[in-house]
Amino acid sequence: MKQSKAFYVGLSGVAILLGFVWFYQFLQGKNLLNKQYYYSAYFADVSGLEKSKPVNINGFKAGTIEDIIPIQQGDSIVFEVKFTVNSPFSVYQNTIGSIENASLLGGKILNLTTNPKNKGKKLSHGAKIQSQIKQNFLSQLENRLDPTQAKLNQALGSLDQTLVLSHQVLNQTNRDNLEKSIANLNLVLQNLNQTRAEIENTSKAFTSLAKDNNPKITEVLNQSKLTLKQGETSLASTEKNLDTTLDNLDKTLLELNGFIQALNQSEGTLGKLVNSDELHVNLNKTLLNLQNLTQDLKENPEKYVQLSLIGGKKSKKEKKQQ
Repeated sequence: MKQSKAFYVGLSGVAILLGFVWFYQFLQGKNLLNKQYYYSAYFADVSGLEKSKPVNINGFKAGTIEDIIPIQQGDSIVFEVKFTVNSPFSVYQNTIGSIENASLLGGKILNLTTNPKNKGKKLSHGAKIQSQIKQNFLSQLENRLDPTQAKLNQALGSLDQTLVLSHQVLNQTNRDNLEKSIANLNLVLQNLNQTRAEIENTSKAFTSLAKDNNPKITEVLNQSKLTLKQGETSLASTEKNLDTTLDNLDKTLLELNGFIQALNQSEGTLGKLVNSDELHVNLNKTLLNLQNLTQDLKENPEKYVQLSLIGGKKSKKEKKQQ
């Protein structure tokens, strides 16, 4: 009886011990009831990653980090991260392991991603997988803000320099002038607003006037249209008459040109008269004879005119004849 109790007590102790071990492994992310596969990946930086951290496959927990071992490679150090993957999950040739943030508050996990269209071969137990380090949200934000911060610092420096220069330039006299300029600008703006209001009133008045006199304006436009049409008809007639006149003038000019050519060629009496100097010579001779005759008539009128008067004296020639 005592042996039976001791046996049950020992069996209970073993069961409790096994349960404690299983519970501890469970808390570590291990399931002793599932088959596990071991793999490894190499990283240059494992900040925030620790043992017993979860290993996710496409976001789902599938294993745990078993160990992180630093390895010296020349002048640099790399870290071998050993991890397990529980069945029925599998790791493939193109699976990539990346250290990512577990949440915005911090903490790291190892996340395994596989492209379903290009998995490659299934890796065996103890194989090494590809690795990469993804920046967290804060790091990405910090990297994006660094150039902006540099530009902001530069802008603040320029602004500070501008303020210093403006303080040096804007002495009391310049400030007074600036205030006067602003006052003048305000006055100009007021005048501009007043002018705009007057233009709007004028436009409204013109619109009202045009609306009230719309029939009269339409009548005037119709009359103007009729007058323009009549003027167009008259202009067409005048243009036609002008064309006829120009044709007649062309014919007259052609005839005159032929007449002038005939004169130049000494054809006919008029051509000979124009082109020959015989008429000029004869005319000069005639004028000279006429001049001599006139002179002789003045000097010796008795040669040409004889007057017989009753009881008058006889000329010497008549006396000689008697």
